[in-house]
Amino acid sequence: MTDMAEVHESIEVNAPVRQVYAAWTNFTQFPRFMENVIEVNETGDGRYHWKAKGPLGAEVEWDASVVEDIPEELIAWRSDEGDGARVNGAVRFHPIGDRTRIEVNMGYQAPGGMAGEAVARMFSNPADQTREDLERFKDMLEDHAEASGASDIRPSTAPSDRGGI
Repeated sequence: MTDMAEVHESIEVNAPVRQVYAAWTNFTQFPRFMENVIEVNETGDGRYHWKAKGPLGAEVEWDASVVEDIPEELIAWRSDEGDGARVNGAVRFHPIGDRTRIEVNMGYQAPGGMAGEAVARMFSNPADQTREDLERFKDMLEDHAEASGASDIRPSTAPSDRGGI
């Protein structure tokens, strides 16, 4: 991640690691809690097409592949070469009794290289955005469990049910 902006954030969720991992790896649900993600679609073989809001109202699209997946421990990804945005990262899941600590480490470079990055930074703070997205993810899981009494918000963790990194 040498010329990429990096973000490192974490949060604790009042839910077991099984539930948190299952919800996080259901990538098509990311628009529910990630403010700038418009859409994520599975394209096959662990690859996903992302569409997100960029600076000045522009849309940014890229394809990314899951490069490592250790159930209930780690999910890692990177964007495919030649796409408009370069994105990579990993999320680690740490059980703490019936709670889970999520650690997000991401690197990204906006389209247009460092010049595009400079424009993007003028209009948003990636660390703040990630922190807010994590808060929405936490609220989504905790509110669902409280409202339904359910222990899981996702019916299956099969790879074919996933929709995106």
